[in-house]
Amino acid sequence: MFFIVLVSGSASLCYLVLHGTPCNMRIQQLAIGLALVRSAFGQLPAEVADQRVQIVRYDRVVAGAPGQWIFAGVQQGWDEMRTVLVARAEDGSVLWDSPTDVPAAFLEPSVMAALPDGFVLGGRPIECSLPLGLHHLQRRDQAGELLWSILLNDIAPASISISASGAIALGDDPEVDDPLVRVLDGNGVEQAGWTIPWPSMRCVRWASDGALLTMNEGVLARWTNEGELLDQAMIPAGALDLVAVGADDLRVLHADRMVRYDGAFNAIDSIALAGLGESRWMELAEDLIWITCTEAFAAVDPVSGLVTSFSNDPIDGHGVTGTAVRDGLIMTAGAASVDGRSGGVMRSFTNSGEFAQHADDLTISIASVDSLYFEVFDLSPQIVRVHAQVTILVENHGTDVLDKLLINTQRTVGYCGADFGANATPMDMQIPPGGTALVQMPLIISQPFTVPVGDTLVFEQCFVALSPNDKVDREPSDNRTCLEAGFNNTTSIAERDAFGGALIAPVPFKDHFTIELGSSPGRNAVIIVHDAAGRQLHQQQWPAGYSRITLSAAHLPAGVLVVVVHDAEQRLVRRVVCIP
Repeated sequence: MFFIVLVSGSASLCYLVLHGTPCNMRIQQLAIGLALVRSAFGQLPAEVADQRVQIVRYDRVVAGAPGQWIFAGVQQGWDEMRTVLVARAEDGSVLWDSPTDVPAAFLEPSVMAALPDGFVLGGRPIECSLPLGLHHLQRRDQAGELLWSILLNDIAPASISISASGAIALGDDPEVDDPLVRVLDGNGVEQAGWTIPWPSMRCVRWASDGALLTMNEGVLARWTNEGELLDQAMIPAGALDLVAVGADDLRVLHADRMVRYDGAFNAIDSIALAGLGESRWMELAEDLIWITCTEAFAAVDPVSGLVTSFSNDPIDGHGVTGTAVRDGLIMTAGAASVDGRSGGVMRSFTNSGEFAQHADDLTISIASVDSLYFEVFDLSPQIVRVHAQVTILVENHGTDVLDKLLINTQRTVGYCGADFGANATPMDMQIPPGGTALVQMPLIISQPFTVPVGDTLVFEQCFVALSPNDKVDREPSDNRTCLEAGFNNTTSIAERDAFGGALIAPVPFKDHFTIELGSSPGRNAVIIVHDAAGRQLHQQQWPAGYSRITLSAAHLPAGVLVVVVHDAEQRLVRRVVCIP
């Protein structure tokens, strides 16, 4: 299904395809969008802020002060990647957001643990901006204020545990052949450190008797807090996580079961986790062992062995990367992804399986193409760059007022860069349930393409709406719409970008259109409109000093038209489309 407009002329052939919604709906939306944009040309239908962000995700979550959940994640965009720290209430409202003291090197959170008066957070750098090894560990209070920050020069923390006395144990990355353990006090001062003689470290956990437990691939061990090995035992391969219920009650998680060990590392029994998908991690909270699986959550009573489970209600594109349990509530951190782009989201479940309903649901489509121009470079007619600006129609099908949204335009992103593009965060947007709004996207200027004369360039620009109200969209499949433009390069002499370029909108138009020049003519200029065959249809003066003029189209025929603005020194040519 698509709507297609053909634009032709003596120099090139251009086509435009809009897709993402059914054709009949799109035509109606296009007509509505054109009418609204015409009535308010020159003003953004919704004010937007250029925010070059490609990926937002929440990696970890801990329970903070009463009624507070603290999320740590990553915002990755145009030329940087930074840590995101945000505290939210149970309903998702922001209590505090991203302190500015997060150092540039501290980018990708890998471990996080709650303390009675705050939290500890560890992170990894990215290879392209900093040398490896500069991992950070921070302690912050409940308001996110930094208490201390240290560098971890020889360990990449992938596991963390806090003892009853406040000691911090860190376990090394499982990919390291000779993994390390570090023990620090509550002020970040290292108390002990040692190398584990077995590869593939999975986790470190403090036991109730003050010993430190480590689990590697196939090995379970007990240490003093100074690194003296007390005991070890071989365990089946494939162990994922470990919790210490008591000094004589250890639980090891596998993909399909949980095994109980006594204090001498003897396997006592196991509990099958059938029908829940593959296990991922577990935590001890509120006298229950909470297990996160790919398809469900499970709560295990360590005394009776009773297992209760409920679906984690997976949503297309929604991934869970962290959980925290408190007061009978399971809070999840993760991201909702559409077309390779993502926005950080939170969801909550009660311990009986009730969850926050999917109140947020939106659809986007291209309401109008306000400007589309293929720039052919003067020095080489084979170099083409696309200039495009569109207005997006946002429809709120949810049950809550939609007041926050990120509309993303970038298609790919690396750690240190991304495709050219511009994103929009609509400001002061209030769309009631069943309502709509228009959002004019910032101008997109593509990277230069090499298009030999006679060849065709197919340029696609997709727009994705992410995380409405910072929550999960009920149907993310309709959060994407695309503009596809084709350009057949038969140009032998490039059209100069005179007068600093021009924006003509709307395109296509019906009863009038507006031309806005990048710089106003220094002397009187002339506007000429003719058809594709060269017949002159309209001519008028462009007064010196004016940068914008609106022309009536009442006397112009439908079809492809050529607009020429020129004075004694400059000549600008644009092709437009008039519709009946």
